[in-house]
Amino acid sequence: MAAARVLVSATRMCVPRGRTVAACSSVRTMSSASSDLEAFKTAWKEETKAYEVVTPKFEWTLEWALPTPVPLHQFAESPVVVEVINRNPDNQHH
Repeated sequence: MAAARVLVSATRMCVPRGRTVAACSSVRTMSSASSDLEAFKTAWKEETKAYEVVTPKFEWTLEWALPTPVPLHQFAESPVVVEVINRNPDNQHH
């Protein structure tokens, strides 16, 4: 709203009095550039609404490495389980 009031007051100051016609055209150019920017932002928001947001699920335990439902035979050999300290830096419990 404040920007619209500034543009209106600037346009009123641009009443041609024989010498300030160039200032009037620059105010109109700023006004049209502002409306073009708003139109671009609106179009971009509408375009990106259709994109699917994929949030990867990172789990730090072995059971999440298997597909669901779990097949009857998961591994050819038993997996070697090793405890790693600070594997998950977000986990403050270790």
